[in-house]
Amino acid sequence: MAGCMGDGNDGGSGTTATPTTDEPAGTTAEPTTTATTTPEDDGPLSVGDRVGLSDDRAISVARIGSSVFVLTQADGGADVKGENGAYYVLVTFRGHGITEYESFVRENVSVVIEEEGYGDPVFTYASGFNTFTAAYQVPADIVPYTGSVRLDTGDVSAVWEFDAGVIDAITRSVDYSVSSLSVPDSVAPESPFSIEFTVENGGDPMTFLAQVVGTLEAPLRIREDVPEQDAKTVTVAAKAPAAGDADEFDVTLDWGADSTTETISFE
Repeated sequence: MAGCMGDGNDGGSGTTATPTTDEPAGTTAEPTTTATTTPEDDGPLSVGDRVGLSDDRAISVARIGSSVFVLTQADGGADVKGENGAYYVLVTFRGHGITEYESFVRENVSVVIEEEGYGDPVFTYASGFNTFTAAYQVPADIVPYTGSVRLDTGDVSAVWEFDAGVIDAITRSVDYSVSSLSVPDSVAPESPFSIEFTVENGGDPMTFLAQVVGTLEAPLRIREDVPEQDAKTVTVAAKAPAAGDADEFDVTLDWGADSTTETISFE
C-alpha cells in the first residue's frame, strides 16, 4: 500500500497516535528579510517580497516547503491528501485584502520547476484569509535545480525565484510503504482496542499523515514523523462503535494515496 506494499517491522518503536488538525511539518525556507512592496517590473522577487494588486490588495510569498502528505480543507472538516509517486510543494502566502483567496491563487498563481508549470493546488486545513498555504503536487522523480512561484493576473505579473535554500527545502525523495492493519478479532461494543501498522520509509524524513474511520470517535487523525531509511510502528488507541443490530464493523486506515480495511466482530 502507499508507494508500495510492505510487510514486517524493521525496528520501529510503538507509539500512540492522537487526533490532530495541524498542518504537516516539512522542511521550509523562511524569508531572511522584511517583506517589501516591489513593483512588478523590478525583476525576480525573493521569498518575503510583496506585490501590489488592484483595489489596494497585495500578496506575498511568506514561506516555501514540501511534504509527502497534506491535511486539506474538506466539507465539514479536513481530509488527508497523498499520491503515489508524488509530493507537494507548499507555498504559504500572505494576502492583503484578498477574500476569495482559493480562487485567486488557482486562477493566477502556479509553481514552475525546471520550466514545467504546476497548478490547481489544494489548500491546507490551517489556511485562512490572511495567511494560506497552497499545496502543489509535483512528481517525486523530478530534480528541482530551478524553480519559482509565478503570478499573472493579466494586469500584474511577478516571479518569486527559488534560491538555493528553497531548492534544498523542496527536494524530497519519496519511497515508503505501509503494512497491513493489525486489529483484534473481536471487541465488545464501545470498548477500547488497539490498531497497529508499520510505515517503512526508504526515502527522506517525512511526516506520515492518515486517518482512521469506523471507530466510535472517528475520524482519528494520525501524524507521525518517520526518519529516513527507517521504519516506525504506530499504535492507535480506539473504541469500537455501538453495535446496534450489527455483528461486526469495519475499520479503515486512509492515507490519501491508498487505504486498507479490516473487519472486527462484536463480542
